[in-house]
Amino acid sequence: MITVSQSPKEIKISGHANYAPKGQDIVCAAVSALVTATVNSLDSFKKNQIKVKADGQVTLLPHSSISKNDQSCLKLLMNGLKLISKQYPKYVKIRRK
Repeated sequence: MITVSQSPKEIKISGHANYAPKGQDIVCAAVSALVTATVNSLDSFKKNQIKVKADGQVTLLPHSSISKNDQSCLKLLMNGLKLISKQYPKYVKIRRK
């Protein structure tokens, strides 16, 4: 299961959906596409001010002075993840801290 933990300071995404074998998992592909697009967008607005830790999980650590563009990107990410979790509740779980 993919677990998304959201707090005011970070968004953590970890795990594997196990919907299908690796390389064929459409749930993981959807989550990966959303995260990659978000990270690329945030990086284009604020070079090196958004940190991504990749150690088996992805953690987005927004800079303290988050802009409206950043907020929009993160809202888009969370809305997309919520839609995926509603469609595939056995495979994606969202937790708020």
